[in-house]
Order: sequence, then C-alpha cells, then structure tokens
Amino acid sequence: MNGILMYSGNAIADRPESLVIVRESAVSLEPEQSWKEFLDRLRRPRGPATVKHIAAVRQIWDMLRFALGTRLPLPLTQSTHRGAIQLAWDAGRHYVEIDVLSDGRVEWFYRDRETNTLDGTEDEPVAIIPYAALIERLKMVLP
Repeated sequence: MNGILMYSGNAIADRPESLVIVRESAVSLEPEQSWKEFLDRLRRPRGPATVKHIAAVRQIWDMLRFALGTRLPLPLTQSTHRGAIQLAWDAGRHYVEIDVLSDGRVEWFYRDRETNTLDGTEDEPVAIIPYAALIERLKMVLP
C-alpha cells in the first residue's frame, strides 16, 4: 500500500498510535508547533524527507508568515508520491498549492474555481519563488 505519513491526534512524542498511514489524504494541524513537529516526523529514517528538505519547507513557511501574518491558516500538508512536501490551502473558491521539492526548488499553483483563473509555476520548478505573485494569491485564502 502506498500511503502518506500523516499526523493524527494531539501529541506526536513517540506514540505510535498518533501516526497512521492513509491513502490520498492530508491533515490540517493546530497549533503551529504541532505542525512543525509533524514536519519533523517526515524526516528520515521514518519519513521520506531529509533535514535539508524540512528546513526548506520551514523557511518558506516563515517567509509566508512574515508577509501575511498569523491570519494565514496552517496548510494541509503531506508528502507526495514524487517526494515533494506539499502545502495546500483550500478556501472554497480559491485553491493554492506549494510543492517543495527535495532539492529546495518550488512549484506553486493557484486556481479560482469560479473564473477558472490559473497562476503559478506548476510543473516548472523554480529556485527563486516569485513571492509577490504567490503572496497575492495566498491573500485570497485568508479568513
């Protein structure tokens, strides 16, 4: 079974029952500390990611939080079959997805479901994220 490591519960600290393997699923975590602990659990040898990969995800998150503040909800987070760590926000009409590749490059995608407006770098990984465009699209998912 090809599964995804995902957080389930309130604590991670060496409790096997807090980790489950699921198919085609992701999780939204609160508070931010639990989310960061979840990222740490994606690190090898238990998970698919390297220390450098997790650090890249955290750096991107820190930059997004700096730009948008605490109103930016925690993303649905999962490792993908391609080895990326995916951050996603689904706010009804607006959907934003960021795939952080293992080498630190990023692909991002935006869709407005009502107008079918598309934006991003989907399938074209970039080393330097076009933050202005990404931030404008993430503003659409703020509560």
